[in-house]
Amino acid sequence: MFKTTRYARYMPIAICSALLLGTAQFASAQKSVSSSAFGRADIVAGLTITKSHDLLFGQIVADSVGGIVTIGTTGARSTTGPALIAQSGVQYSTFHQASFAITGTAGFVYTIGLPSLPVTLTGSGTGSPTMTIQDFTSSPETTGTLDLTGASTLNVGAALTVGVNQAAGGYSGSFNVTVAYQ
Repeated sequence: MFKTTRYARYMPIAICSALLLGTAQFASAQKSVSSSAFGRADIVAGLTITKSHDLLFGQIVADSVGGIVTIGTTGARSTTGPALIAQSGVQYSTFHQASFAITGTAGFVYTIGLPSLPVTLTGSGTGSPTMTIQDFTSSPETTGTLDLTGASTLNVGAALTVGVNQAAGGYSGSFNVTVAYQ
């Protein structure tokens, strides 16, 4: 039938070697496959916050009881304590919520940071009398959304604690309101 030669016994080894070399070349060819991609970044307008109006409590009459005057985020004023009479119709009787203009990228959401600790108002009278503002509130409350023009209004209210027999005079102090993209 078949005549075996002396090289026939090496044939299976030669076939296996050829297959292994072909597979190795195919595998090394697969290591060089590549693709490309582009990098992209979009820079959006940063947020700005500008004070439009200060927080004004108006004129207050204090006596031996003391109390609290609150300005809401809509500008409504209320008092707690029968001795506090908020005067109206006279100079400096204007009361108003604090108001801020927020600008940035249209449709973006921003977070609101209000003072968490009481803020001291210092008077101009003898001994530098003080009062505190606390319980800050805002509208919108914790987050706001910039409209289609990239603008929003942030209103802030708070409660002013008037001491017993609070010294007459003007009181002032400052507080910070922060906004950041969410």
